[in-house]
Amino acid sequence: MKKKHLKIAAVVLALAIIAGLCLFANALVGNPVSKVLATRTAKGHLADYYPTYTLDQVSYSFKDGNYYAHLTDPAQIDGDFSLSITPTGKLRYDSYESRVLSGENTRSRLSMEYRAMVDAVLEAPQASLPLDFGFGDLEIWHREFLGNDDCPDYALVMEDLIPNGTYDVRALGAQAGHLVYYLQEEEPSLERLAHWLLEIRRLMDKGGVPFVDIDLSIRYLRDENDRRPESDLYVLHFPYEDIYEEGLLQRVEQANADAIAYYAEMDKMK
Repeated sequence: MKKKHLKIAAVVLALAIIAGLCLFANALVGNPVSKVLATRTAKGHLADYYPTYTLDQVSYSFKDGNYYAHLTDPAQIDGDFSLSITPTGKLRYDSYESRVLSGENTRSRLSMEYRAMVDAVLEAPQASLPLDFGFGDLEIWHREFLGNDDCPDYALVMEDLIPNGTYDVRALGAQAGHLVYYLQEEEPSLERLAHWLLEIRRLMDKGGVPFVDIDLSIRYLRDENDRRPESDLYVLHFPYEDIYEEGLLQRVEQANADAIAYYAEMDKMK
């Protein structure tokens, strides 16, 4: 009788382990039945509302346990969007309005094109910048955020963008191009900060990629333990038009003081 009980306990334990593994796998990668249900929902929604679109793929997200149907229209460069669907096949939301109609896809496309232009100039071997991290971006904001402290007054309005529209990205850079670059040197200084502002402007002018302003920081090199001393050498939204040799160090000193004061004020609000 005792052996029989042990066998039953072993079977129960094995089934519990299997069930636990199945639940873990389902949480991690989903399951075939739910994917079939999600695919069916996506195809039905497509047929009813987006007949020109095709279903690219249906994927499971372990972050929220739902499925995402990715939809594309070959005729639209800014047309991609997705559907969120529960494991039981219920449609949670349709991102067409927030991705396509809002201008978000168009903003993303234009920003990526501008970023690629900036990268081609400032990350080229001949540039020789002591780069730690950086990128170029177009300041394109939702209309509701215009006037906020973080939104520059030259920002373009995302809702004014035309989905699938053709734009001169260089011209947009002259209107709303913003650079963010972190450099690293053995001995950072405000003089070196001014030097690199001039060099970045020279390289960008030579490469034909305009910008409105730049956040630039110079940090110390990391030591053998991957650590580095603190550095307060940075400027925020330093205007392109102020990057010229005469009096530059004085402008950089003032901009650096303003930036330090800004971050100190932000720390008080935490």
